[in-house]
Amino acid sequence: MLKTIKNTQFNKAFTLIEVMAVVFFLSILSVSVIEGYEYGVKKMKENMLKNELFSIRNAVDRYYLDNLRDKPELKHLERFPKTLDELVKAKYLRKIPADPFTEKADWKIIYTSAETYRVYDIKSNASGTASDKTLYAEW
Repeated sequence: MLKTIKNTQFNKAFTLIEVMAVVFFLSILSVSVIEGYEYGVKKMKENMLKNELFSIRNAVDRYYLDNLRDKPELKHLERFPKTLDELVKAKYLRKIPADPFTEKADWKIIYTSAETYRVYDIKSNASGTASDKTLYAEW
């Protein structure tokens, strides 16, 4: 005859396999939460980078158009700003924004020509690939 153990302290405990299954499940869950958070931070920085590039490029365009209107005697390439600091001094920008990935205001400046060295466009100095598989330096 088999004897059964009734309501002793051993029947109330979890088995090692049950504990391991719960730990495994929680570790999988925490890894997915961390990956989702990192993806969200990356998307936020990408959106910030797009906005910063747009605002600086917009300031360069407004500077050019204002020089076209106010100083029509200037040659085409002379209507662009010499530096980004010139946009701040002329109040087209409050300050030169920082690149969200490098966390510095170290933009790659595309000049109008090798002779004039006027700001025509800017690009990011950030290395890496965006969510859409393009390089940040190509934006």
